[in-house]
Amino acid sequence: MTVGTIFSNALTALQASQTALNVVSQNVANANTPSYVRAEVNLSTQTTGGVAVQSITRAANRYLAAASHGASAALGAASARADLLERAQGAFGDPNTTNTLFGELNEAFTALQALSVSPTSSLERSNAIAALSRTLSETAGVANEIEALRLEADKRIVEQIEVANTYLKEIAERNIDVSRITVARGDATSAENARDEVIDKLAEILDIRVSPSEAGMVEIRTSSGVLLARAEAATLSYDHDLHPYGEGGVILLNEGKTSEIELQPMLRDGSLKGLIDARDVDLTALGDALGEFAGVLGDALNEVHALNSGAPPPSSVTGRATGLLEGDALNFTGATIIGVANANGELLSRITIDFDADTITVDDASGATTTAVTLETIGDLRDALDPILAAEGGSADFSNGRLELTGGAGLLFGEPETGGSDRGGRGFAHFFGVNDLIESDTPLFFEAGVSGTDAHGVVAGGELVLRVKDASGRVAQELALAPTVGGTWDDLVAQINDPVNGIGRFVTASVADGRLELQNLHGASVEITGDTTQRGDTSVSISALFGLNRSATAGRAEDVRVADAILADHTRLSLGRPSLEVDIGERVVERGDSRGAQALSAAKNAAHSFVAVRGISGGEVSLSHYASSLAGLASNSARSAENARSGAEIVMRAASERRLSAESVSVDDELIKMTQFQQSYSAAARLLQAATEMFDTLLQIA
Repeated sequence: MTVGTIFSNALTALQASQTALNVVSQNVANANTPSYVRAEVNLSTQTTGGVAVQSITRAANRYLAAASHGASAALGAASARADLLERAQGAFGDPNTTNTLFGELNEAFTALQALSVSPTSSLERSNAIAALSRTLSETAGVANEIEALRLEADKRIVEQIEVANTYLKEIAERNIDVSRITVARGDATSAENARDEVIDKLAEILDIRVSPSEAGMVEIRTSSGVLLARAEAATLSYDHDLHPYGEGGVILLNEGKTSEIELQPMLRDGSLKGLIDARDVDLTALGDALGEFAGVLGDALNEVHALNSGAPPPSSVTGRATGLLEGDALNFTGATIIGVANANGELLSRITIDFDADTITVDDASGATTTAVTLETIGDLRDALDPILAAEGGSADFSNGRLELTGGAGLLFGEPETGGSDRGGRGFAHFFGVNDLIESDTPLFFEAGVSGTDAHGVVAGGELVLRVKDASGRVAQELALAPTVGGTWDDLVAQINDPVNGIGRFVTASVADGRLELQNLHGASVEITGDTTQRGDTSVSISALFGLNRSATAGRAEDVRVADAILADHTRLSLGRPSLEVDIGERVVERGDSRGAQALSAAKNAAHSFVAVRGISGGEVSLSHYASSLAGLASNSARSAENARSGAEIVMRAASERRLSAESVSVDDELIKMTQFQQSYSAAARLLQAATEMFDTLLQIA
C-alpha cells in the first residue's frame, strides 16, 4: 500500500464519518418533529480503497405509510359525519323531555284530549291551538337546522376542495424538488419529508394511494387509481351554490380538459367523502323523514277536522292550495253532503252530490229535489253549486287552485255511511281542504287524483331540469324538459320516457294512484334540480303537485302551520261532529258536542299511511310510532357515526404507532451511531496523522 493510498483511505473515511455525523445530528435535532422520518447513511467500499457515502435515504416504510393513510382517510370521513349528525340529534332533543319536537307533540295531543272533556272552554281551546302551533313551530325549527347543517356541509366541501387543490399543487412542486436533488446525487431527505408531510395532510381529505415513481418522485392516485399528482397536479372543481332542500352538485377532476372526470363516485373515505355522505345521505334522510312526519300529521288532523264543525259553523270556507285548475277533470267517485245551517245551528238545507250519477239533491223546507248535472270538471262542480248556495245567500268559487264556499250562517260537511266521496283516497271536504286545521302554501299530500288523459295545464315557459345518475353515482344525463303546452299527463309521461329526447333509458314515468311517479331503472336515480313549471294561476309546480323534489316533500316541515282563520278566532276550531241526517229545521250541531275533539285526539294513535324514506320503512303506522322511529333514526345515525369515529381513531392510533416505531428517531440509537462515527472519524484522523508522519520521515531520509 502506497502512502497516497493511505492518504486517500483516511480522507474518504473522514468525509464519510463527517457526513454520517451530520445526518445523525439532523436526526437528533428532529427527534420530536411530527412526521419526520429518520435519515440513514449508506456507506460502500470503493474499488480503489477507502469508503464512500453511497446514498442518504430515509427509513420510510411505504406499506406502513399506506396503512396510516387509509386509517387517516377513514377517520376523516367518520369525524366529518359524526360532528354533523351529533348536532342534528341535538336539534331533535331528548324524546323524553319537554320543549322538544316530541315533547311538544305529546303536549299538543294532551291539549286536544282535554278539549274532549271541555269542548266549550275558551281556555282549553286557546291552549290546544297554542300547543299545536308550538309543535309545528318546533318541527319547522328542527327542519331549518337540519337544512342549515346540509348547507354547512356543502360549504365545508367547497373549503376541503380548495385545501386539497393546494396540497396537490404543493406535492407536485415538492416532487420536482426531490427529483432535481436526486438526479444531482444530493441529500433529498429534507425535501422528501416536506413532501410526505403534505401527503399525510391530503390523506385526511381524500383516500389516496401513493407509489414511487422515477427520480425520487411519487404518484398520488385515488384508491380507484385516478392520477392526482406527480410532476403536475390535477385540479378539483365544484361550482355549486346549494339552496335549502336542493340537490348537491358534482365534483369534477380536471374540468374542461380531455381528462375531465367525476370525482365523487371514486371516493371511498376521507373528510370530503364524509361531508358528502352527511349532506346527501344522513341529513337528507332526517329531513325527508321529518317532512313526511309533518305532512302526514297535518293531513291526519285535516282529515278529522274536515268533517267536524264549530258551533256555530263558519259561514265561509276557503280550501287549500290544491294546484288544480277549474278545467281539470273532477275525478270524484261516490257521494258527499254539504249542509247549510242558520245562526242557531238549525239545518236549512242538505245538498247531496252524487258524483257517480251526476246528480245533486237539495233537501230544504220545500222538500227534496234531485237535479241531473254535468260534473266532468271542477268548474262544472262550481257552476252547479253556485246557484244552490246563492239561494241561501252564498256562492261557490274556484280560483288559484282553491275552492271557496259561502252559504247561510254556516256550512257543514259530511259523508254518507256507505259510498262516500273519493279522489286520491280522500273525501270531498278533506281533499279540497275546506275546513283545514293545518294549512300550507303547497300540497301536504301528493295524491292529486289526476288521470293520464287529463290536461296537465302547465303554462308556457316553464321546464323541469332532471339529472340522472347511474348505479355508480356518475351523472349519466342532464335534461331540461319543457312540457308541451296543451298536452296531457300522458303526453308528459311520453316526453319523459322518450329514450332519445327524454330519460327513458334510466327512468319509467307513469300516472298511478292519481299522481305522476318516476320509477328508476337499472340502479339509476333521478333528481329534479330545477322546476319553473306552473299550473295555470295556481303557483304550484309539477314537482310540488306530485312531490317529485325535496322542496315539496322535506320542505313540508317548514311550511305547515295552524290555519290563520283558527289562529285569529279559536271558535273556528271545530270540535263537534254534525248530524247531517237530521230533519230540516232541527239542530245539526250542538255547542257541547265533543265527538270531533275525541276524533282529533285519537288521530295520534290511529294508523296512517307513511311513505318509506331512507332509514324508516313507513307503511301503515300511527303518528306516535312514526315519531318514535324518527327519534330512533336521529339517535341511531348519530350513535353509529360516533362509533365509526371511535373505531377509526383506534385503527389510526395503531397504524401511527407502528409507522412511528419503524420511521421515527430513537435518540438512544442515534447517540450510539454518533459515538461510532466519532470513533471512525478519530481513527481516520489518526491514520491521516500517521501517514503524514511517515511521509515526513521518508522525505527526511531522502
